[in-house]
Amino acid sequence: MPNDASSTLPKAILHTLSQPSGARFYRCALQVNPFEYMERHKTTTSFTDEEAYKKAIVAAFQKEEVEVAPALGCDVLGLPAHSL
Repeated sequence: MPNDASSTLPKAILHTLSQPSGARFYRCALQVNPFEYMERHKTTTSFTDEEAYKKAIVAAFQKEEVEVAPALGCDVLGLPAHSL
């Protein structure tokens, strides 16, 4: 920030601007139907088993850089949180 601009800002604003940006907070929900749902409803899929389905979902999350934070330490898709 140029010195001339910072001299016109209140001290509280300057102090705030000097602080780290901190945590990021997002609130959203993503629902993914379980593999069993597709079997039960006779949905056409290229996945032959549940494990392949889960791995494909995780790979898609990683490719798109989707950050997954399980609520209350729960597993997502039956996979340990550290694998996401």
